[in-house]
Amino acid sequence: MVTRQTPLGGDRSGTEHADDLWRFSCEVFEDPAVAKACLALQDDTADDLSCADVNIILFVTWLVINGWGPLDEYFLATVIKTARPWQKDVVRPLRALRRELKALSLPEARKIRTSVQHSEIAAERAEQTALVEVMAILHQCDDVLAPQAMGDEIRLLLEKYMAIILGNEMAREPSIRTLIGDYITAIEPVLINRSA
Repeated sequence: MVTRQTPLGGDRSGTEHADDLWRFSCEVFEDPAVAKACLALQDDTADDLSCADVNIILFVTWLVINGWGPLDEYFLATVIKTARPWQKDVVRPLRALRRELKALSLPEARKIRTSVQHSEIAAERAEQTALVEVMAILHQCDDVLAPQAMGDEIRLLLEKYMAIILGNEMAREPSIRTLIGDYITAIEPVLINRSA
């Protein structure tokens, strides 16, 4: 595949890319199979400190679909370094509070939970904006991958991502590979639609 030197999409601003990423994320997350697969990767991979970040999963998917590269271990490490403090200090505490409030039956708790949920969503979007800034080290490719090749690339990148956050041995566990496979299966219709 030939790459052209188009940092941050030429004439497009980082804000436009952040908006595109957010729209893409919201659209694909509306699919119950995609949401379930993403949340399984987030909630079932490890403890709270090393769990998968849905924003990174969707960001990597969006990058592959739009032909950005090179997406290697260095890039993934940069993405993780960018996202981890925000996830740890802002998004995860908001998510934990929202989940705790869900268990309470008080009417006030429902109102507060809704407010916390809005804050969590705003924090997720802020994280995606920060991730887009990392794109400055990438270039956009001229060729668009076929859906199968996109799926293979996303699978490879998610395996590398899991190896970074969980360690190589844990990332090779069949349960982790199954979770990644479930995500690839769920996202496949999006890959087909985007390449058509």
